[in-house]
Formats: sequence, structure tokens, C-alpha cells
Amino acid sequence: DLRARLTNFGMVVGLNAPLREAVVADRSHFAGALGFEETNENENGRAWHVTRVTPDFATFFSVAPALGRAFGDADAKPGASDVIVLSETTWRSRYGGDTHIVGSTIRFGEKPYTVIGVMPRGFAFPDSSTDAWLPYVETPAAREQAMQGNVGALDVVARRAASTSVDEARAALEAILARDPTLA
Repeated sequence: DLRARLTNFGMVVGLNAPLREAVVADRSHFAGALGFEETNENENGRAWHVTRVTPDFATFFSVAPALGRAFGDADAKPGASDVIVLSETTWRSRYGGDTHIVGSTIRFGEKPYTVIGVMPRGFAFPDSSTDAWLPYVETPAAREQAMQGNVGALDVVARRAASTSVDEARAALEAILARDPTLA
């Protein structure tokens, strides 16, 4: 389980989008940072395990969808059309591997989502129970709350730069937090 491995590494806590941005900006210690938030949705009585991710999630893992496309920055803006990327397992089990799934609509309650992609076989984040991914859209209210120093619901996973040790990455993260206590 990814969460257990990352927690044992000592670098995963409930965070906010401004902290993710600060980690991404520190290119000397980090090769990227991904934000995510797990949730559950319901489609016509069928439960879905969905993970909201920052739009860079496919590039963070250096993986491209098997069908369609991954999220772009425009997909994560407030007011953007609602899009979804399916896991390969969900695509096969719930949609019979329909190669024309991209562009179709899935409804959670009354809200429609357009399928824009299907991830390749074996891709699982944060774990294999994830059915689909939605873009994480930060609302102005959530941003304001984060800027006031409140911890958000966004978890952040950072990848160390190749030349950075675990101790150096931990120290860099501590320095980021020390410079701006509202990020913690």
C-alpha cells in the first residue's frame, strides 16, 4: 500500500496546495510533487473509489493513458468542465473495454463527467482499489483557508531530485515550513 510505504518514509502528512507549490518550486531538492485527495462517489448505486489529483499526476509518474489523455492545467481550474480518467480495471469491468469510451459521460448523482482517458494496465495510485481520477480543483475558499495556515485535505507526495538524499529532502521540507509557517 502506497500510503503505508510513504508514511514509513516519513514525508506524508495532510497538507495544502501552497505547500505543494513550494515543494515543486524547490527544484534543487525535489523532482516534483503530486497532490491528491481520496473520496468515494456513487454511480447508480455502484460505489466508486475516486482520487482527486493535481493535473500533473500522469507526468509525475511518467505514464501516459492507454486511451485518450491525462489532465491538463485547464481541467483543474474552477468552472472547468468536469472530466474523469478511468483505471484500466474499471474500464474493462464496468465498460467491457469499450475503445470508444473516451468522450462518453458518467454520472455521479446529478453531476456528469466526461471520460477523457483510461490509464494503462497495472497503473494504481494511491492503491489498486482506485477506480478513477478526477482533477483536484482548488476553490478560492480552500485557497484562502490554506493561506491562513489551516491544513487542507490535500496529501502531497514529493519525489526527491536524483542528487538529493532522504535526509537532505527532509531538511529542505523543514526549511520550507520554517520560512512560511502557514504552509504547515
